[in-house]
Amino acid sequence: MSGPQASPQTPRPPGTFKIGTIAGSDVLVTSSWFVVAALIAVVVAPRVELAQPGLGAWKYVAGLAFAVMLYLSVLLHEASHALMAKHYGFPVSSITLHFLGGVTAIEAEAKKPRQEFWIAVVGPLTSLAIGVTALGLWFVVPGGLLLMVVEGLAYGNLIVGVLNLVPGLPLDGGRVLKSAVWKLTGNVHRGTVVAAWGGRVTAF
Repeated sequence: MSGPQASPQTPRPPGTFKIGTIAGSDVLVTSSWFVVAALIAVVVAPRVELAQPGLGAWKYVAGLAFAVMLYLSVLLHEASHALMAKHYGFPVSSITLHFLGGVTAIEAEAKKPRQEFWIAVVGPLTSLAIGVTALGLWFVVPGGLLLMVVEGLAYGNLIVGVLNLVPGLPLDGGRVLKSAVWKLTGNVHRGTVVAAWGGRVTAF
């Protein structure tokens, strides 16, 4: 997940499908998502068989349902970016789910460090909240498929939340770092440079 990105108003990209709207913003799914969802279904199928033996081919359907649940949590992550941006008065043209996660197209740059910080950090915080909630449910739900789904959502969202807080662009944590340097120095360009170097270090 690359988090929010500022972009001009553009037509819907080719190879995307609109599945709804959130707060007036189009929710799009790329064709690559269907490939990854199918791969997740295949990879998860053996785990489904262990959790609920005897499903036969239905284990792939259960795996696909798990992929959909996982990406719904990604959608919540991106929707939180969109809603926070709209709170500050920035238009959001779309939220796109793709094979790596999701991206929120915000049509303006933050004008203050506080805006940059909250628009960026709310996504990882949402993922962490979902992960912690699912982890709590892990102790009370019965075994079988439901436990498998809760376990997957817990680990998946906790990992996404933590990784997205790594201080380097284009991750959300990079924008948090940018906002901090911007606040301390009063220079947005310097904040961007420091966060970009954080991204280089992270990549290395």
